[in-house]
Amino acid sequence: MWSRYYNLFYTKRGKLQVNISQQLGEYGSFYLSGSQQTYWHTDQQDRLLQFGYNTQIKDLSLGVSWNYSKSRGQPDADQVFALNFSLPLNLLLPRSNDSYTRKKNYAWMTSNTSIDNEGHITQNLGLTETLLDDGNLSYSVQQGYNSEGKTANGSASMDYKGAFADARVGYNYSDNGSQQQLNYALSGSLVAHSQGITLGQSLGETNVLIAAPGAENTRVANSTGLKTDWRGYTVVPYATSYRENRIALDAASLKRNVDLENAVVNVVPTKGALVLAEFNAHAGARVLMKTSKQGIPLRFGAIATLDGIQTNSGIIDDDGSLYMSGLPAQGAITVRWGEAPDQICHISYQLTEQQINSAITRMDAICR
Repeated sequence: MWSRYYNLFYTKRGKLQVNISQQLGEYGSFYLSGSQQTYWHTDQQDRLLQFGYNTQIKDLSLGVSWNYSKSRGQPDADQVFALNFSLPLNLLLPRSNDSYTRKKNYAWMTSNTSIDNEGHITQNLGLTETLLDDGNLSYSVQQGYNSEGKTANGSASMDYKGAFADARVGYNYSDNGSQQQLNYALSGSLVAHSQGITLGQSLGETNVLIAAPGAENTRVANSTGLKTDWRGYTVVPYATSYRENRIALDAASLKRNVDLENAVVNVVPTKGALVLAEFNAHAGARVLMKTSKQGIPLRFGAIATLDGIQTNSGIIDDDGSLYMSGLPAQGAITVRWGEAPDQICHISYQLTEQQINSAITRMDAICR
């Protein structure tokens, strides 16, 4: 009965609210907001006032804020002053560790501290870091303390985003350890398609199947932890429906004796589809040949094709040079510059073990 009378007596009458925010260019930004709520049958009011300033000093993010609040019937107002910052720890590393910062590795320290008008302090410190060349392993540690109840709380977690699964483990505690929790999770996908079965990261609604036989264990560009399996297959999750998606393999992660004809494939999937992005990879030696026939360089623009593999071809340069990749240890190359019998010749070659494993082999080749 009292609560019903209380609600009727303190019927809201009017509210005044002001919000101001301003960008200050290189000096940061600030905001100011305030409100006042009035009621019928009483002069008591609810008042709220907030002010904050945020700035960026090189890579250091810094913010300060002040909060004032007083509700009807409350004898004294509550006031809280807060200071927070975020600092990348790689700024503190010596120059010799530049390779660390060039990778997808980042370490951040965060701090949030507040104090109220009664002197109670609340503080939270955190550290987050990404590891490994691809930045696919990360951990986070948080520690908090409240002086009013003299209680501590904290958490720690580690996440790994692998090519074939995602894993996470975490631990947190509160009330000085009286409450503790351990959690863990493992997720991934198994996709059956016409070429077999492919394991991958957790799928989205729309996904892309990469088929790059010969380019095994090759990273997918602009992704975290994603690479092709031992057969050259993988699944790119969370593709955008009805829009062109750029799917690319990281050529820098290819084996020395593997080349790609097409490092980028564009696909436009429909909603809920699994679309194919096919890459042509050639596994074998890279050879730059100086070709000739009867002492004369072969004609510019002539087409050279590896016998038995029509998809592996090259074009004679203006000085008679021919570059081809994915060549086996020995074989034959057919060169054509027309349909007549005298507009075709053949190059036979044989490579040593050292030449096969070289980044590129230069050799003279006579076309007969």
